[in-house]
Amino acid sequence: MKVVFYEEAYEELKYAIDFYNEISLNLSEKFKKSISDKIAQIRLFPYSCQKFFGDYRKCILLKFPYAIIYKIENGTIYIIAIANTNKKPFYWKDRK
Repeated sequence: MKVVFYEEAYEELKYAIDFYNEISLNLSEKFKKSISDKIAQIRLFPYSCQKFFGDYRKCILLKFPYAIIYKIENGTIYIIAIANTNKKPFYWKDRK
């Protein structure tokens, strides 16, 4: 399945990578691998992650406080947010 990032989600991803890069290059690389692995999982098994808000699904990263929020429409996976789970929940819900 094709994966498309919302612009806001891409910006959140870049921000998180930069944040971890300032702490440690190694930590940043682990975060990028974790995101990459989860997106690969979502691409192969798009319905495997928890459905939790309407048609939105949430795939939680195991070692980082982030979740990938996405929806599936017309055979395409739309990444809505790379959500920090310590932030206000559902801040992303008005993204269209």
